Amino acid sequence: MFNLEQSISDWRQKMLANGIQSPVPLDELESHLREEIEQLTRSGLDVPNAFQQAVEKIGPANALNHEFSKNPGPHVFSFRRFATIPGMLATLWFAGCLMDLITVSRWFLPHGPHHFNLPLGLLNILVTGAGCAGSLLLFIGSKLGIRIVRSVALLYLIAGLAQSIPNLGQSADWRIWCGFCAAFSLLTIWLLHRPLKQTATA
Repeated sequence: MFNLEQSISDWRQKMLANGIQSPVPLDELESHLREEIEQLTRSGLDVPNAFQQAVEKIGPANALNHEFSKNPGPHVFSFRRFATIPGMLATLWFAGCLMDLITVSRWFLPHGPHHFNLPLGLLNILVTGAGCAGSLLLFIGSKLGIRIVRSVALLYLIAGLAQSIPNLGQSADWRIWCGFCAAFSLLTIWLLHRPLKQTATA
């Protein structure tokens, strides 16, 4: 009788024997293998054939090693990531959120402003801190990073649109800046909804 777990274990051993790094790249490949098997079985295919087709779709170890050498795997730092869409978005969001975090944190210093909205300041620190953490996760290819940055971008989009309304008494320069931030947030959300070659499961 076909044993799926044993077959996956044997597949892992073959991958290791052929030079696939462990644990991270191999764990990622196994995650994709299991997802593919689940999708195939849901479509009506029996488990042995689903396993076989999933293995064939992932490909042999030598081809995967060649691909990993061209495109660094998830959770591995590489300067090549700066040239990818996730890498560029992660870098920009990290810089922006870090600047906002530093600015808002100064409110809580003794020489900071005496009158400010404390709940709003704490919320801002929470959002910008999450943005910094999510950007780092996005940079190394984590789906959790995609979700965090997308959520932070949505909050920035709402805040930017709200503050760009002329009737709120804000200066024209500030409204233009808020409009730009809202547009960039919308672009980020759209880009992170698209399939990204350099991202993978967390």
